[in-house]
Amino acid sequence: MSIVSSAGRHLLRADFVYPSTRTIVELDGYAWHADVVAFQKDRWVQNELVALGYSVYRYTWWDLDLRSGVVTQQMRAAAQPLSTDPGLGRSGEDADR
Repeated sequence: MSIVSSAGRHLLRADFVYPSTRTIVELDGYAWHADVVAFQKDRWVQNELVALGYSVYRYTWWDLDLRSGVVTQQMRAAAQPLSTDPGLGRSGEDADR
């Protein structure tokens, strides 16, 4: 899914998006994200996304291969609707826990 800034500028083509929770998942390969320009652009784009109200999760192949249980748990939590109570997190869980 293509994500654009509030000014209509293309920011990125996200690997996965949960539109209902404004959550973006990016799978970062070393070949595409290791040089100085790509590293800087990744940070700039992520800050733009956060300013637009998105949560951004970034994973590597290592995460998917060796930590798949943690990744799955985080993605299940990210897919849950946000609570409207400012003191609560996703699905009404206490944010301080």
